[in-house]
Amino acid sequence: MAAKNQDFRDALALAFQREELPLPEDGETYALLEAQALPGSGIAWKDIFQCEQGFRPLHIELAQKGYQTEKHIDLSSKGLGGIVVLPNRSRAINEINITRAWNGLRKGGFMVFAADNKAGVKSLRKWVATKAEIAGDFSKHHAVVFWITKKGDNWPLHVEQTEVGPYKIGPGMFSADGPDAGSILLASHFDQRIRGKVADFGAGWGFLAGELLAKSDQIESMELHEANWSALQAAKQNVPSDITSFHWTDITSEAPRDPFDWIVMNPPFHSARAAEPELGAKFIEAAAKALPQGGRLLMVANRNLPYERTLNDMFRKVVQLDDAGGFKVIEAMR
Repeated sequence: MAAKNQDFRDALALAFQREELPLPEDGETYALLEAQALPGSGIAWKDIFQCEQGFRPLHIELAQKGYQTEKHIDLSSKGLGGIVVLPNRSRAINEINITRAWNGLRKGGFMVFAADNKAGVKSLRKWVATKAEIAGDFSKHHAVVFWITKKGDNWPLHVEQTEVGPYKIGPGMFSADGPDAGSILLASHFDQRIRGKVADFGAGWGFLAGELLAKSDQIESMELHEANWSALQAAKQNVPSDITSFHWTDITSEAPRDPFDWIVMNPPFHSARAAEPELGAKFIEAAAKALPQGGRLLMVANRNLPYERTLNDMFRKVVQLDDAGGFKVIEAMR
C-alpha cells in the first residue's frame, strides 16, 4: 500500500528508475512542464530537467532546490528527446501542454504525462490515444503514468480565449468564464473614495483593477500583484494604463512593503483542491504590513470564511459593508 504522501511524482520517478523511460543522453536535458520537485530516487532530477513553472510559489521552491526554472519555455523549435508534463487543475491547460510537448519533440522523442487517478488522467489518456498511439503506461501510488513517441506531424495548437466585455481571459485562469460573483460584488463598492497609491493583491486577469480605474479618477498609481504568470500577462492586455504596473508576486512570501493608500483584493482560499482559509489570512496579513496608519483594505470573501479574527488583530477598524449571494465585503482601516 502506498504511503499517504506518495502520488504521481513517485509513480513518475519509478518509471525512470525501472528504465521504462530513458534518461537523457550526456549533454541533453528534458523539459518538465507544470514542474514540481521530484522525490529522491538516486537520479539527479535538477540536472536533467529544464523546468517550466508559472505559479510563483512553486517556481520559487524549484529554484531554491537547484532546478533550472523558467516561467515559460518556447518549445516550438526545441526538438527535444523527452518532455514530461505534470497535471494542471484545468483540463484545457493539460491538453495545451500535451500539444506543446508533442510539437516540441524531435522525431522519436517521447512525451510523458503523469497524474493522480482523481485528476482525470484516464480520460485525458483516452484523448491522447485518439491522436497518437500510447507507447506505454502503468499505474502506481493511485496514479497513472503514460507516454507516447513522436511520429508524424505536429498537432494544431488552439488556445481559446473568453471575451467578457473589454476583458480577454485565457484557459485555466481563475474565473476563466468571466468575473466571479464575489469580484462583481466587490467592484460594486468602488468609487471616488479609493485614491492615491493603490494595489490589487491577487489581481488575476485584471478585472478588479480594470473596474476600479473605470470608477475612480483619483488613483495615482495602480500595482497589480499576481502569482499566476499567464494571468498576469492577460492583465497587461486587459488593464492598459500609464499608471499601472504588473508584478509576478507570491503575496504570502514576497509581498510589497511600500505603503499604499488602498489595497483591494479577492484573496484565494485554496492552492490545491482542498480549501485553505489560512491562505486568505496570509493575504490579509500582507495587506496590513503594506498599509500605513490610516490606509484601507477593501476585500471580498466567501461568507463562511473566518477572516474576522485576523482582520481585527491587524486593523483598528473593521466594517462589513455588504453580505449578498454568499459573499461579504469588508473594509478595514489600519
